[in-house]
Amino acid sequence: MKKPVYRIDVDRLVLQGPALDRSQAERLRVLLERGLAERLSAGVSAEAGGDLLRLRAPDLRLDDGTTEASMAEGMAQVVAAALQSRGRD
Repeated sequence: MKKPVYRIDVDRLVLQGPALDRSQAERLRVLLERGLAERLSAGVSAEAGGDLLRLRAPDLRLDDGTTEASMAEGMAQVVAAALQSRGRD
């Protein structure tokens, strides 16, 4: 069976806390989209698919000096968890 292909587009990402310039924010958005697509392809529930106007994800605590890659990884985890719980509602 062929694996489904997921397209993730994050139009708007609201972060409270880390101060990011435009280029950092754009890199973070791209990394988050990739991380979410990987999680969905790996079997995270996609029942919550479709267009979402808003998704509230749990808080993510970050240490000072956290890299964009590790920040995006953590964000992908909490957003995927929020998608899973939305799919169960």
